[in-house]
Amino acid sequence: MAHGEDLQPGAVQELLDQIVARTVAGMGAHAGAFFRLEPGGEVLVLDASLGMPTGFVGLLRRLRVAAAADGPLAEAILQRHLVWVASGEEFARRYPQLALTFPFVSAVAATPIVAGSRVWGAMLLLFSQKSPAPDARARGRFTTAARCIAVLLQDAAEAGHHLQPGLAARLLPPTPAHPSAPAHPQAAADFIAALPEGACRLDVRGRITFADHTAADLLGESIPHLLGARVWEAVPWLAPAPYRLRYQAALASQLPTSYTVKQPRTGRELLLQLYPDRTGVSLRISASAGAPDSRDELALGTGAAPGPAGLDAHYHMMQLSGGLAAAASVDEVVELVVGHLLVALNAHAFAFLVAEAGRVRVVGHHGFSPELADLVDHAPLASDPPLPGLTTGAPSWGLAQGVPSFFADRDELRAVYPESASIDDGVGAWAWLPLMASGQYFGVCVVGYRQPRSFTLQERATLTAISALISQALDRARQYDAKHQLAEGLQASLLPRTLPTMHGLDVAAICPQATAWRWAATSTTSSASRTPRPPPSSETCRATVSAPLA
Repeated sequence: MAHGEDLQPGAVQELLDQIVARTVAGMGAHAGAFFRLEPGGEVLVLDASLGMPTGFVGLLRRLRVAAAADGPLAEAILQRHLVWVASGEEFARRYPQLALTFPFVSAVAATPIVAGSRVWGAMLLLFSQKSPAPDARARGRFTTAARCIAVLLQDAAEAGHHLQPGLAARLLPPTPAHPSAPAHPQAAADFIAALPEGACRLDVRGRITFADHTAADLLGESIPHLLGARVWEAVPWLAPAPYRLRYQAALASQLPTSYTVKQPRTGRELLLQLYPDRTGVSLRISASAGAPDSRDELALGTGAAPGPAGLDAHYHMMQLSGGLAAAASVDEVVELVVGHLLVALNAHAFAFLVAEAGRVRVVGHHGFSPELADLVDHAPLASDPPLPGLTTGAPSWGLAQGVPSFFADRDELRAVYPESASIDDGVGAWAWLPLMASGQYFGVCVVGYRQPRSFTLQERATLTAISALISQALDRARQYDAKHQLAEGLQASLLPRTLPTMHGLDVAAICPQATAWRWAATSTTSSASRTPRPPPSSETCRATVSAPLA
């Protein structure tokens, strides 16, 4: 139990901030956050964050806690245990909706803040791709820190201090990764001044904390104008959303990235290279002479910053996500994928392959030749060529466990599936995405690109996330179609072969829309005009009967 003077709101808040900062540094994370649970237990409010990109802070301010699938924080609170997500692809598989909003997230840890039977909130840690997975000892430190926060909040409440989140989340200063050495500062300044590139340092909020004369000259601004300002405010032509997205992507993924941009005053092409750590981003500026050859940079994506086409792709992904939630048939799912996914990915073709009744079924495709679709459709599960995770003897390479496969060119595909690579389908690169329902693998979505290409981390995370949404929609649509076909068959079997003839009456069957067919009104006619009438066809009544029977 803490002393009364230690439980004043200001002192409690200071202790909370210290625990969060030390936990982030001690766990080797590059960012962290502390959330409080509102009374009622339905909404988490971001109280303090450290190392989070500014774009993340706004999106994380208020989060609903409804189901474990909503995200690692919701899962940690609802199931009362530590949640560890080892990679961005696993994050996309487990939380596909969230991954579309946060495509740059890599490893994540979340733990509930619990004292007795009360949940006070949760802690979240973000790790870079290069961070090792925390061992049992490190996880123990994480949960211990959460218990300390819970006890502190509980003691403060018992002392009559019910702390509430402020109007805005507190942004905590990160612990320097490399404490400054006061010796030889002039030597460091001389070293930087002799380099042909410009150098800037940005903090986690995007504010410029250092800029040399070369950087100022290339950007066309003075050093006093740059220092202390956010880079997109000090340099207006770097304000468009695509450029800010690059900064947030580097900070969130902890991977270097770069892009080229034209300086509007001089017309020069500049190469901007961003190198992040948990305290901010180092920005190197130089005259463009081609994109750098770096595996880390290529992993996140290099080249020109995404322009309107990138924003259009984001729009199509959002439209696809909403449409899949409402899709009621396989045809609708196929139309959505053609209209949005292929456009957003700049892909050429796709196909849904599922295992059904001992055979491989192509339940939807676009862009592949009809001959290729016919070759695969209805092939026995023991067929040749083998299909990944479906046909007998074909390696799944993790597809059956929900792990996607990416092939940058035909050589990579040949190394894993030599028979599939031998088919000339006009495709240069492939993404093979598993289709899972209730944890069970039932097929694969093959996405094809015309030209060989590498898949960036963002693209892999986006494809993994969207494949989970497609799986749910396709499984639901197949069930709907099966019920619809069953209803059609039952209704067709109930239709009479012929209609009865009655003296003085014409008899007809009417199939009102959305109701079962019935015998309809009769009218008196002369015997000379009576002729037998054929019964209504099943095609006429099929659609109208299926709704009430289903």
